[in-house]
Amino acid sequence: MIWLALATLRDRKVGFVGAFVALFFACAVVTACGILMETGIRGHAQPDRYAAAPVVVAGANEVSRTDTTGEDTLWAPLPERASVPDDVAALVAEVDGVTRTEWLDPGMALGVHGPGHPDDLAARVADVLPADVLTAYTGRGRGAAEFPDQAESQEFMLALSGSFGGIAVMIAIFVVAGTFGLLIQQRRREIAVLRAIGATSSQVRSMILREIQLVAVVAGVLGVLPGVVVARWLHREFVARGAIDPSFELAIGPLPALIAVATGLAVASLAGWTASRRASRINAVSALGEAAVERTGLGKGRVIASIAFLGLGVMILILASAAGGEDAAAGPLGAVLMIVVAVALIGPAVMRLVVRAVGNLLIRLAPTSGYLAVASLTSGTRRFASAMAPLLVLVALAGVTIFFHTTMADNADRQARSGLLADHVLVAAPEEPGVPDGVSAQVRDLPGVTAVTEVVHTGITGYTRELGETVLTSMVAQGVSGDAVQAMDLDLRAGSLDELTGPTVALSTLAASAFRADVGDTVEVHLGDGTPMELDVVAIYGRGLGFGLVTVPDDLVRPHTTSQLTDQVLVNGGDPADLDGVLADYPEVVAVSGDGYLDTLGELREDEAWINYLVIGVLLVYVAVSVVNTLVISTGERARELALLRVVGGSRRQLFGMLRLEALVVAGTAVVIGTIAMLAALIPGGIILAENPIPGIRPLIYAGLVAVAALLSLGAVLVPGRLLLARQLTVASER
Repeated sequence: MIWLALATLRDRKVGFVGAFVALFFACAVVTACGILMETGIRGHAQPDRYAAAPVVVAGANEVSRTDTTGEDTLWAPLPERASVPDDVAALVAEVDGVTRTEWLDPGMALGVHGPGHPDDLAARVADVLPADVLTAYTGRGRGAAEFPDQAESQEFMLALSGSFGGIAVMIAIFVVAGTFGLLIQQRRREIAVLRAIGATSSQVRSMILREIQLVAVVAGVLGVLPGVVVARWLHREFVARGAIDPSFELAIGPLPALIAVATGLAVASLAGWTASRRASRINAVSALGEAAVERTGLGKGRVIASIAFLGLGVMILILASAAGGEDAAAGPLGAVLMIVVAVALIGPAVMRLVVRAVGNLLIRLAPTSGYLAVASLTSGTRRFASAMAPLLVLVALAGVTIFFHTTMADNADRQARSGLLADHVLVAAPEEPGVPDGVSAQVRDLPGVTAVTEVVHTGITGYTRELGETVLTSMVAQGVSGDAVQAMDLDLRAGSLDELTGPTVALSTLAASAFRADVGDTVEVHLGDGTPMELDVVAIYGRGLGFGLVTVPDDLVRPHTTSQLTDQVLVNGGDPADLDGVLADYPEVVAVSGDGYLDTLGELREDEAWINYLVIGVLLVYVAVSVVNTLVISTGERARELALLRVVGGSRRQLFGMLRLEALVVAGTAVVIGTIAMLAALIPGGIILAENPIPGIRPLIYAGLVAVAALLSLGAVLVPGRLLLARQLTVASER
């Protein structure tokens, strides 16, 4: 079968070039994802100044616990870094085996020297350190102590590569399977002839699998290098935009490439075997019949699988709702992918319904071309469904990615604008660590000032419940002083913010859902520097997106932040001129109006969206290439059909009009179904996270998305179609 596979590769260049392109780009995307994940696992900064000491005592950069089963470790990064108190430094100096200590960074990092292996010395030092707050680092871990942003970079890379990689693999499977399904569908005549002259089912399948494997291996190997290039580019962009620390180097090993090639080979083989199964099993007479006329019915397996994927999408949304908290944000994207797969599986039936709905309209708009288009669409529903599927992925994936962010941003802005009551906001100037102590007291004494609220922005790590399991969850938190009720309206649902003193906490509805807690309960958390604490829930509020998922007393969390300074001061009343007079002595502090501050927050949210757009943009480029690839394959194999239409009198203009209408129907179907799938994910997501069903769809962006889908479809159909129609009729007829 090898010689026959090679012969068919030579004779079907268009189809197998298309298969090569699909696998090439799939391998590149999977390789890039694998490198990013390997970087998240193995990436570490090398110590610089801290290399002078074998052991370094500094603030912990993560908190970890073994779960109740004793099998899995719960882990989360810490947003703040604890200082090293003098009394702890004295205890370290007295540890057995310690010969000398030195401040590498006064108050923040203590170098420890002593004989023996550094790990043994570190274990003895760790016994005198406060758990979860200070850590004894050795080896490459000293780089994490010297560059504390590394832990956040590691979490960012792991989270991004995990979600990005999962989506990429799923899309690759979807695209590759669709491409090979289309290729084998176009070879029905060839397979029928082989069966008619005596080829067995196993021989036909073996030939197809050998062809696929040859293409998959070559495309996979060649796709590795572009994947490395994409990973390097993404890493540079992350560093340039401040998403990861510059010291967090890219880790490139052979494993991602091997996994990418193996994944491409496995997916292609499975797709080819599945698509060729029926074509190779039916008898020769039936095969010749199906080669002449496309089979209209859907197999039971397709229908069952479609129902299963649709149910899985609904289940994802239900589980996201049950999970609560920020974990629910992962639901819409997963749900929309399941819905897209469900629709693609029954694509031929969907295309038949679409043709019935718009067929008469096409014929009225263009009698001849419309009639030809309707006839072609009706007789080739499987071919056009295969062409529609990648467009559907493009519209649905791009829509839910872009508009989920805008939906959350709109709701966060709405909550912040409804809840901010302060007239003025004092913030630190760029590159400054915070508002100096003493500013609040001077502002409070100004005439007309009715309330001054100090706010510290930090994070906490809590033991929450997710699908019945205890997990460590990082949450955005704010620490507020006693005048908070006059400066912000958090949309109180239960309890009272007047009781927010001491070891207490107010939870947003999202956080309360994640903790499974109510007023009067106690939640177990780690403050920003890792300090463990149990906090009594005194209030539940609704505006968590606008102000933070968790609110705690300012004096409780401020000592556990890196700078130990106030991030902003909210001022009610007072004259701006008086404020400027106070701030003349504090050039590192800037006063803005409440509306001006909210406008700045909105701009920051838009700036943060680039990460989603950048990563999903890479996937969308792959999907766009797949769209063009599939449509070119579909159109390129229609030379015989177009030649016959020319023979019976069809003009080039009429045939070109037919192709144009077909492309518009395919694009229109993808846009309509993709929009429905997008809304099916966005609306529940908005209700779960913001109690608001209205999605934040930007009309111009949506119009651009529709235009891209239409242009891709038209371009990928009309360009090869024009080339086919431009050929000599006799050449086309011979084919």
